[in-house]
Amino acid sequence: MLLASTFSFMPKPASKPADGLYLVKKSMNSSPDFKAGVNEAVIFYYPGFNEDSAGDKKCLLINTTGFVKLDLESDPAIGTDKRGNKVIYLQFSREASEDLVRFTTTNLFKDAVVVVDGRALTVKKIRAVIHSGKMEISGCNDSDCDMVYHALRENVRVK
Repeated sequence: MLLASTFSFMPKPASKPADGLYLVKKSMNSSPDFKAGVNEAVIFYYPGFNEDSAGDKKCLLINTTGFVKLDLESDPAIGTDKRGNKVIYLQFSREASEDLVRFTTTNLFKDAVVVVDGRALTVKKIRAVIHSGKMEISGCNDSDCDMVYHALRENVRVK
């Protein structure tokens, strides 16, 4: 498990990617471990990122083409599933929904990252093609879901 303070000193990328959903190409311990090529970027985890799946990884190499902009139709919402676990709900705009279908079809069963303010907010496996424009972020503990939800509410504009 990673501590929030671990990430507070890490610099943001020189040219940060737009807020969006990106394909994860590789997880790394530090940015010098890997150089970004054409259509790639190295990003750091968002302050407070604490997902168990990250292990000792501190940054990600992402594909900067074919991503889905975080253009939302409504504010993010948070609720609970049948088992009582927190779930974040995002409703993408019509245009972004079309990109989301393409992205989830092309990258099914691969890891994707939600990037906000140039940093990795949450990394999840794409488990289904999303046709409705309604995306759920689940599988995080309560504090991680709360952190993701508040970061989205504070940083992502609704159309």
